[in-house]
Amino acid sequence: MFAVAGLISFALLQSGCEEEHSAASADEKPPLVRVQQPVTKSVTDYEYFTGRSDAPYSLDVRCKVNGYLVRWNYDAKSDQPPVKDFNFIVGQEVKRDQVLFKIDPRPYQATYDQAIAQVNLAKAQLQLAQADYARALVVAKTPGAISAQDVDKYLAAQGKAEAEVAAQQANSESALLNLQFTDVKTDIDGVVGRNLLSVGNLVEANTLLTTVVSEDPMYAYFDIDEVTLERIATLMREGKLKSARDEDKYEKYPVDLGLTGGEDYPYTAYIDFVNNQIDPTTGTLQVRGVIANPKPPQGPRVFAPGMFLRVRLPIGDAHPALLVPQAAIGTDQSQKYVYVANADNMVEYRPIKVGEVQPDNLQVAMPEQIVSDANGIRIAKPDEKGAEPSLAAGDRIIIGGLQRIHPGMKVEIQPSAQ
Repeated sequence: MFAVAGLISFALLQSGCEEEHSAASADEKPPLVRVQQPVTKSVTDYEYFTGRSDAPYSLDVRCKVNGYLVRWNYDAKSDQPPVKDFNFIVGQEVKRDQVLFKIDPRPYQATYDQAIAQVNLAKAQLQLAQADYARALVVAKTPGAISAQDVDKYLAAQGKAEAEVAAQQANSESALLNLQFTDVKTDIDGVVGRNLLSVGNLVEANTLLTTVVSEDPMYAYFDIDEVTLERIATLMREGKLKSARDEDKYEKYPVDLGLTGGEDYPYTAYIDFVNNQIDPTTGTLQVRGVIANPKPPQGPRVFAPGMFLRVRLPIGDAHPALLVPQAAIGTDQSQKYVYVANADNMVEYRPIKVGEVQPDNLQVAMPEQIVSDANGIRIAKPDEKGAEPSLAAGDRIIIGGLQRIHPGMKVEIQPSAQ
């Protein structure tokens, strides 16, 4: 008796709970979400690479004659001692034709003086030969006073003396050149490295003494992979992108550069070289840009040879695009999507493709072609009828409250703050 009454009471209690739960579900409000329309903005597509800076000119400073290194302002005739070993400060800038090292000039000065003396001797002999020939011509006017053969001998002696003068002058010029080579100069403007030998060392011709690298302008080298090359080539064939190899286009094709420590690309280089073949070991094509590297009023120049560079290559001209907040973009395996609140405040799934990240945490959203069927929204097949873009400028993208929603759910739109 008591057992039957207990079961009846339990059944009545359960029935009352279900009615209360149903009433509560009916009174539950749709989740509150925040929405935002896509931002329409003109953007440029980019490809990103890494590169290195390099100097257009790099000079190995080598001696051209043998001898002992002496202090750069060495003068055997001066009573004043030289003040420093070399005419440069390691790591500082030097100018073209600046003397950097000095090789003992005394042996070459003596050789040059000797060569000049030989030139003077040959000239004196030439004067005598010229005088002998002139007298022979005067004597020859008297019949029988001198034979024609003797006249020819004096003429030949004059020619020999002229040739000797030319030979000795050539020897003197060679001796002078060797004497001038005792001043070891730089042929370019740039920054000098350390001296590889000190004063007092015996050096032979072609011995490396230091290096000099130019600073302004600077080269930026980077490599483009084959996938990107094919994309660029396709755009070129479609007329959407100009080739950097076109005549007079090098200086007009910009490349943005950034340094290791930053996130932006504040510097601009201009492509001046595209290699003529792809490297088969890496599958990349080498490209080079030129960038100005002037000396600032204070501090060093921005670029130095061998620096790591971040490279941003613009692909095509600026074009209008839809930008959406990055936080609103979801990922379903490899498919990107956003949730949109339609006119009835129902949540819809919209597949998209994403492009470049833009300032203010926005990202380019490229609509997919979609169709609606009994199973909901799906990506359209190629040339399928009734397809339409998955995203438009007037759509309301859900950017807040995403954790509480799913497609097909009704939502309440949070009023925008005034």
